[in-house]
This record gives sequence, C-alpha cells and structure tokens, in this order.
Amino acid sequence: SATEELIREQKAIISEVTPLIAQSDAIATGVCKYNNLLEQEKSLITENAMYTNNVNNLDRINGEIETLKLDIRKAQIRRQATNMDVDGCSTILSNVSALEDAAKQYEQYSSDLEDIQKRSQKYIALSNSISKIQKELGDARAAYNAEVSERVTTLRAYQQKAELLQDSECPISGGGDCRFLADAKNAAARVQPYTEACTRWKNESFAKLKKLQNNLKALESELTRLSYDPLASDNIKSSMATLLPQVEKYKNLDATREKLKAAQGQLQEIDESVSSLNQKMSKLQIDAVKVASEVDRHETAADDYKKLLSELAANKVWIEKEKQLPAAQGAAATAEKQITELHNLVEEYERDINDKNSDYEKEKSAAEGSKSLNKQLTDIDTKLTAIQSSMYDLTIQLGAAQQKLKDCISAKKQTSVLMQSVHELSHAAAIYETLKAAFSKDGIPHNIIRSMLPLLTTTANTILGQMTGGKMGMEFITDKILKSNSRKEVPTLDIIINEYGKDSLPYLSKSGGEKVKASLSAILSLAEIKSSQAGIQLGMLFIDEPPFLDEDGIQAYCDALETIQHRYSGLKVMAITHDPEMKARFPQSIDIIKDDTGSHVLME
Repeated sequence: SATEELIREQKAIISEVTPLIAQSDAIATGVCKYNNLLEQEKSLITENAMYTNNVNNLDRINGEIETLKLDIRKAQIRRQATNMDVDGCSTILSNVSALEDAAKQYEQYSSDLEDIQKRSQKYIALSNSISKIQKELGDARAAYNAEVSERVTTLRAYQQKAELLQDSECPISGGGDCRFLADAKNAAARVQPYTEACTRWKNESFAKLKKLQNNLKALESELTRLSYDPLASDNIKSSMATLLPQVEKYKNLDATREKLKAAQGQLQEIDESVSSLNQKMSKLQIDAVKVASEVDRHETAADDYKKLLSELAANKVWIEKEKQLPAAQGAAATAEKQITELHNLVEEYERDINDKNSDYEKEKSAAEGSKSLNKQLTDIDTKLTAIQSSMYDLTIQLGAAQQKLKDCISAKKQTSVLMQSVHELSHAAAIYETLKAAFSKDGIPHNIIRSMLPLLTTTANTILGQMTGGKMGMEFITDKILKSNSRKEVPTLDIIINEYGKDSLPYLSKSGGEKVKASLSAILSLAEIKSSQAGIQLGMLFIDEPPFLDEDGIQAYCDALETIQHRYSGLKVMAITHDPEMKARFPQSIDIIKDDTGSHVLME
C-alpha cells in the first residue's frame, strides 16, 4: 500500500544517513583537531610569510648580483676593447715623425711618378718617331736598291748596244745611215748622259739617306739622354703602396687624436661605471648575507607551516562532514518520527476498522433485515469511506513532506558541491593573480629584457662604435622616475643616444642619419646575440631602406651597411631601395622592371 511505500522510503533515508551519524564522535574529534591546527596556523603564518618574503628578496638580490656581475664583465670587455683602441692610437701618435717622413717620401714618389709619366709620354713619342724614321729609312734603302738595279740594267743595255758599233765591221764609215746600227748609235749617244744622270741621282739619294740616318741618330741620342726605365714606374708604385698605410695614418692624425681622447674618456667612464657597479654589488652581497640569515632563522617555521597545511587539507573533510551531520541527524529523526506516526496511524485505523466491523456484526445479527440496520450500515460505510479518504489525504501530505525532505538533502549536497567549487575557483583566482603579476609590465618579460640588456648594450655599442669611429654610443633605460611623483619608479624601455662632445638625447630626438646608425646597430646586435646563442652564423641580411632620409641620412645608411659587411665577412647584404643615389653605392644591383608583358628581373 501507499503507507508501506512511505515507510520503506523513510527507512531508506535512515539507512543513507546512518553511516554519517555513526561517525559523530570521529567528526567531533576531527573538527577539534582541525580547529587546533587553525590555531597553530595563526602562529606560523606570520613566520612563513616572513620566510617567503625573505626568500623572494634573496632571489631578487642574487639576481641583481648576477646582473651586476654580467654588467661588470661586459664593462671589462668594453674596457679591453677601448684599451686596445687607446694603445693603437698611442702607437700611431708615438710615430708621428716616422709617419711624417713616410708622407714626405710618398709625396716625393708622387712627384717622381709624375715626372716618369711625363718622360714615359715623351719616350713613347720618341719611340714612335724612331720607328717611323726607321721604316722610312728602310723603305728608302729598298727603293734605292731597286732603282740602282734598274739603272745598272739600263746602263748595261746602252753599253752593250754601243759595243755593236765597234764589232760591226760596217763598210760605211762611222756607220753612215745604216739602219741596223741606228739603235746602237743612239744607245752610244745616251751612255754618257745617262751615266752622269745616274751619278747625280746617286748623290741625291745618298744625301736623302744620310739625312734620314742623321735624324734617326739624333732621335736615338735623345732617347738615350731621356734615361727612361719602364720598370721604374712599377717600382715607385710598389714603394708608394708600401707607404700608403702610413700616409693614411698621417692624414688621419687629427682624427686619431680625437679618437684617443674619446677612448680615454670612455675608459674613465667605464672605470667609474665598474667602480659604481662593484659598490652596488658589495652592498647587495652584504644585504644577501643578512637576508640569508633571516631565511635560515625562519626556515624551520616555514617547514612546519607546510606540514601544517598538509594536515589541514587532510582534516578538512571533518569540517564538511560536520556541516552535513545536522542535516543527516535531522533527516534521520524526521524519518523515524514519520515511521512512528505512520505505524500509530495504521494501528489506529486498524482498531477503528475492527471496532466498526464488530459493531456492524452485532447490529447486523441483532436487527437483521431491519431498515434501520441498513441505514446504520450505510452510515458506517459512509464513515469508513470518509476515514479512508482522510487516510489517503494524510498519505499524500506525508509524501509531499518526504519529497521536501529529499529536496532539503539534495540542496545540502548541492551546497557542499558549490562550496568545493568556490574553494577551487578561489585557488584558481589566486593563481591567476600570481600569473597576472608575473607577466605584468614589471614581471617575467621585463626581467628577461633587463637581463639581456647588458649584452645587447655591449654588442650594439661595439657595432655603433665601428660605424662612427667610437663617437657614438647607446644606452637602454628600463626604469624611470615619474615627473608627477619623484618617488615612484615605473618600468619602461627607452633608448638614449650618447655622442662625444654633445648632450645625451632620446632616440626620437636625433637626426635621421644618427637614428639609422643606432637602429641598425640595435637590430644587428639582436641578430648577432640570437645567432650566437643558436650556434649559427649570419649568412644573409635583407633590409629595407628607412623612410624620410635626407642626403646625410642616406650616406650614413650606406656607410653603416658597408661597416656591417666588413664586420661579418661572410654576410651577404640585400638592401631594398628606390633611391638611385643609394643604388650607386653598391657594386651589384637587382632591378625589377615592369612593362606591358609583366615584371622582369635585371642583374647588373
């Protein structure tokens, strides 16, 4: 029946909460222990906070000490490099007289070379003239020999024909009008005039040849007097090439003096910086010893606090059970009361039914067949029906109460789950706040940047010094004082440009060329640090031209790129530009040409 079902449900509730109620003594003991641990926590939490604070301070101080050590090492490296510059400049300045002699000798060689070049031109002109006259003389001799051969042949022909007159034995005296001897007579008449003509021609030819020979001897004599040695020019050029480095040093003596002065100033600044860093490190080391002593003093309490937290976490379950115990006890008491009431109600209903049945039987037997008895029976049935209806209503009410009890128990469980969720969310929120602080402006990224800045500054200044002859340097500032509050220091990242003989100014306040050199040195120092840590070498550098550069800025940009190429011998620099003046500074170029057919690549 419904009543029996309600009784079974109440018994099930009692069975569910009985194990928790059975732990009442253990719960009381656990809660007492938890409260005692909380009292101990109050006494240890201050000690643990002091320990944690001192540990954090010690880590911070040790980190600052390591940073200072790194700064000192970098400063010593800079000092060594600067000292080498000082030694190099001093060596050059100590040999001024030798450099001056070398410059004078170089000037003398230059004058000699100029004279040799002039004599070379004259030597070439004389050589060409001699070659020309030699050719004319050779041609004249060849023509003379050919003419002599021809004239001798002609004269012999005349003489042979003339001899015919003597050997002809002609009967006509003197040959008369003999046609046979007419040609011989004519030839005999020509022998003497032709011989005389040949003599005149020979004398004239000898005179021309003699003149050419005299001209040739005069030119050869002049060439000999010129005393030109073709190898002398090469010897002088070789000597000048040997002297050129010394001459360049002599020309740059003023710049060397300025560089020496700047390097000496840098040495003084570095020494002062190292001294200041050593003082800071000594103070921090003293502070570290004091803080380490405090850490040791509170370490035992901190260990006890950690153990206490573990015990608190282990005993916290009793607190949760203590919260659940009243509800369980109330549920058990309510269920037992409901069961008792249901049993009593059932017994009462059963007694009432038995009494009514007994009365019914008595009345039925006493007045069987009577109408009044039937009426009484009808009334009894009506009352019985009403009682059963009331019993049903009470059963419904009991079920509703039981459902409310279940809802209360479920709500208690949900409350416990929500409390656990709140605890977990509180723990997550604490972790979030810790991470938020760690990655804030003054958190881990800022400290990473701060730890890298000494090496970055040293490398960037080395590159910038090579670009500017040691006249420029740069400094990275990670903290600054607010103008509105002189006591408040905030994290920042500013770049200050230092230039010899000028005030230090922020990066944005410098000229275009100075900003180009500074930015390139910073970019290349980052690339160099990254490549060195990765164990690779820089092979190719692609760099776009900075916008809005004036003429000085363009030249400074190109000078910087040339310095970069000299610093990294194996580095290929690819500079992107639209400026023809900048393009002219590079030995090779790749042009992108666009026409109607598309884009084309042209290498020069």
